[in-house]
Amino acid sequence: MSKRIPRVVAGTAVNRLRQPLNRIIDRVNSNSEVLAGPVGALEGTGATTLLLVEIKALNAANLTCVLPGTADPEEYDYEVELPQTLNESSRSGVTYVYTDINNRTADGTEVQQLTPIYIVGDLLMISEANDGQFWIDLNVDGRQWAKVP
Repeated sequence: MSKRIPRVVAGTAVNRLRQPLNRIIDRVNSNSEVLAGPVGALEGTGATTLLLVEIKALNAANLTCVLPGTADPEEYDYEVELPQTLNESSRSGVTYVYTDINNRTADGTEVQQLTPIYIVGDLLMISEANDGQFWIDLNVDGRQWAKVP
């Protein structure tokens, strides 16, 4: 029988929630088996590796991530690409220019921001893509671009 994850109640201290979350993260990251996933299944390449990682740094066009609780040496870094719809230069005739990973303009006039924005410490679910050539954020938080009023 698996343990129940505590319900989050308004006003619950974040520290009380971190211990169960860390156990879940450890279980996901310690799984030595490759998890089957839609990316591999759709492309006929078989299994897909999934990892839960923490953002270490925001770069101009991608994210540097680490396994939560990992020591800081760069050899443990994962360079993670954003999903295509969050980092494309044009779509349906609209041209985008990025000021940083969380902000851009559309056709030089409309200012847009990701919501929620990426911040250091965020947890992401990532997957290997293109036969392990790079990692990609699966966008389980549902980030999308929104017009800044």
